[in-house]
Amino acid sequence: MSGGMIRPWLLGVAAAVLIITAAYAVTPGGKPRAAIRFCAGVLLIWMLLRPLSGWNADWFGESFSAASRSIDQQIEQYREENMKRMEEVIADKTEAYIADKGAQWGITCHPQVETQRRDGVAYPYRVVMDVPMHRGLSAYLTEQLDIPPERQIWQEG
Repeated sequence: MSGGMIRPWLLGVAAAVLIITAAYAVTPGGKPRAAIRFCAGVLLIWMLLRPLSGWNADWFGESFSAASRSIDQQIEQYREENMKRMEEVIADKTEAYIADKGAQWGITCHPQVETQRRDGVAYPYRVVMDVPMHRGLSAYLTEQLDIPPERQIWQEG
């Protein structure tokens, strides 16, 4: 705002304050005074912000759009990183679960679980077992973890 614009702006603000004060003084209490207070607040805000109307709105819109795109990209990057971490946790926990279940049948194994996303959620998809095929554990993987025999890889022999 240039020096030539400051004086009229200050005079406008001062005039608005004077009018608001006079209106407030002659208004009876209660709802009418509350309405005057609200209108006075709106008028003062408008008077104080009026110089901003000379700003380049296109610049603001472009800056806002660029910032919004940047934020959207960052959110997507965080989402993807979070999903990868969730896939790792699900694979690790499922591997431990299968090893524990195998131990209940007297099988010492170290399974490797791969996950797959369905509707944005990671699920155990395939398992590589380091032991020969065990029908009970295979059936358990199918029934409880939804890993069918065709996605179960067992060690030969």
